[in-house]
Amino acid sequence: MTAVDVSTVALSLAAGNSKAAGIAESVSFEAHDLATSFPVGTFDLVVASFLHSPQEWPRAEVLIRAAGAVAPGGHLLLVEHGSRDPWSWSAEDTRFPTAEKTLAAMRLPPEAWRVRCLCPIARVAKGLDGQSATVTDNVIFLGRTVTD
Repeated sequence: MTAVDVSTVALSLAAGNSKAAGIAESVSFEAHDLATSFPVGTFDLVVASFLHSPQEWPRAEVLIRAAGAVAPGGHLLLVEHGSRDPWSWSAEDTRFPTAEKTLAAMRLPPEAWRVRCLCPIARVAKGLDGQSATVTDNVIFLGRTVTD
């Protein structure tokens, strides 16, 4: 398994957790700013969670590269914000794409991918001050065909 994050602090914490769980020998940790570097190779499962930023960032291109890292017969799992809670990020006009828009932005050839789940899921988010709100997360789960 290869674990990737831009934050070396997060990777260090994850390495400690993998050691405590007895799986450290099975995991390699790599620091990448996915806008400029990416893990080498192909993988049976690529997972990308909450790749959003309030700054300008080439999100669609990063997701396209993530899809390109999926081996034939493998899977891509994306979990992303579909809405925001009222107390986060200062921009009141923050909008997140629907799962369908994220998939369309990736421009994947339909003959090479099978959509397993394109699902908005509602959940209750809790804020630091005890507030709560129903928010939406999108789950996009794709299977890559064996030949494309």
